[in-house]
Amino acid sequence: MGSSYPVEQRRRRSRGALANGITRMMTNSMALYFGAIFVMRLWELLNSDVEQWIRRV
Repeated sequence: MGSSYPVEQRRRRSRGALANGITRMMTNSMALYFGAIFVMRLWELLNSDVEQWIRRV
């Protein structure tokens, strides 16, 4: 009562699915990371004197 696909083809499919899942997680993590950095910089800008912020950057 196994799958109709050969074992090696099933392995390739599961490896592909795993690779796609890892890629998706990394992409989402990077988007969250850059979003957090953007929000931090924006918060810093809104809470400081603009001239001081420009000097630091």
